[in-house]
Amino acid sequence: MTELTSLDRRIAAYLAGPDHKELEPLFALLSSHTATGHVCLDLAKAGPEAMAVAHKLKESPSVGVPGEFKPVIIDKQRLYFYRYYQYEQTLAAFIKKNSLTVITGGPGTGKTTGVAKTLLAMREKDPAIRIALAAPTGKGASRLQEAVQKTLPGLQASTIHRLLKPKYDTGIFTHNAENPLPADVVVVDEASMVDIALMVKLIEALLPQTRLVLLGDKDQLASVEAGSVLADICATNADWITRLETSYRFSPDSGIGYVSKLVNAGNTADTLPYLALKNDMAIAFTEIQTPGWFKNYIRDALIAGYAEYFKAVNALAYSQTDSVKLFSLFGRFRVLCALKKGPYGEQTINALAREILVSRSGSGETQYCGRPIIITKNDYNLKLFNGDIGLILPDPNNPGRLSCCFLLPGNTIRRIAPGRLPEHETVFAMTVHKSQGSEFDKVMLVLSDTPSPVITRELIYTGITRARTRVAIVASDTVLETGITTRTIRDSGLREALALIGR
Repeated sequence: MTELTSLDRRIAAYLAGPDHKELEPLFALLSSHTATGHVCLDLAKAGPEAMAVAHKLKESPSVGVPGEFKPVIIDKQRLYFYRYYQYEQTLAAFIKKNSLTVITGGPGTGKTTGVAKTLLAMREKDPAIRIALAAPTGKGASRLQEAVQKTLPGLQASTIHRLLKPKYDTGIFTHNAENPLPADVVVVDEASMVDIALMVKLIEALLPQTRLVLLGDKDQLASVEAGSVLADICATNADWITRLETSYRFSPDSGIGYVSKLVNAGNTADTLPYLALKNDMAIAFTEIQTPGWFKNYIRDALIAGYAEYFKAVNALAYSQTDSVKLFSLFGRFRVLCALKKGPYGEQTINALAREILVSRSGSGETQYCGRPIIITKNDYNLKLFNGDIGLILPDPNNPGRLSCCFLLPGNTIRRIAPGRLPEHETVFAMTVHKSQGSEFDKVMLVLSDTPSPVITRELIYTGITRARTRVAIVASDTVLETGITTRTIRDSGLREALALIGR
């Protein structure tokens, strides 16, 4: 059952008006669907009550058909907010008539290595070629830049937002159809994280001759916002899609590689028995007992996992070298959560991590030495964006004060006063969604003791594959089994619009 918010109900009441109150449930469901990642509402899945009044939609002045300018558009059996319908149509039209290259594959399959070699060949053929590299997050951009440095030294990568140059606090970008990006090739890594709205903003800013290259894992979690653009595109049989299968990160006998493939295939019959054997050092499974037991368990895991980081924070000499080293130490381990709230959520675990670190430092302040933070709201003025990671550390230029350090390409540190930071959260633990585009040596993947709609095959697969050397899964057998068999399916018409491509 979809949980409706007060905002969903207010939107529905406005759209239905006094003369079509019977349509309020449908409009509320559309609002809720869009807020949870769907591009549209498939009326065939909306339930008998919704279908009973669906025939009255076209009587509403709020509802139009394709080609009309109305708040809501009905196209066949799909109900859209107008702007999402336009996004979908714009993207479909672009894909059908423009130069597009897609390279999809799991972690370590050589996506960035392959594209770096291709870009080198293009530059050797045309030294003046203009290449732009981008990713949805700052971490993803840094990793993309590192991956191409040996092949194409000096080439810089940025977030998609930075590439398009947002105008402060307007949601409008400097680069658009009237002022396109000066690029002949645009490469976007971690494309599974790009929602339909941002993807359309990007394609609208391309020159007619620009080639767009999308890299990503179609089997990972879709974007936080509406759409599953990469997965929808990869569902076609187009000859410009390259699918990479062989992983060079995980050896053939790697437990992480083996289990991730089983999960991705929905194979619980082999996954659960393999984990139950407990004879693979690379992957482990621990069954949750009680919330009280878990609190003690995760406390011990935090102390062990962040031991070197905690030790280094307490021994800081306050130099830039120390700051760079701390980013490396902090990045070795991470707790990834399926849920944000509750006894197994990121908020609870972050509060526990704070207790551990603050008890050692004796600080009672909100901002304390060693606190890792993640930016959760774009600040175009400060050029800080959702997903950027910072560490609260002593400021060597202001004794007794703290500053937030951000690691930039080239191992340089940017410092910002904590009071100037946009919205942010502690990030000893983070949701699997926020972890996309990142890798860690060791990962603890915390699910839950009861099934949840957000615990899906894609979430479990994404969480497992964030680890390079070891992953520990904490859940109940039932939650793990149910999650592996539950697919993330987002309603959209993009697959249907692209269905004839490649046939």
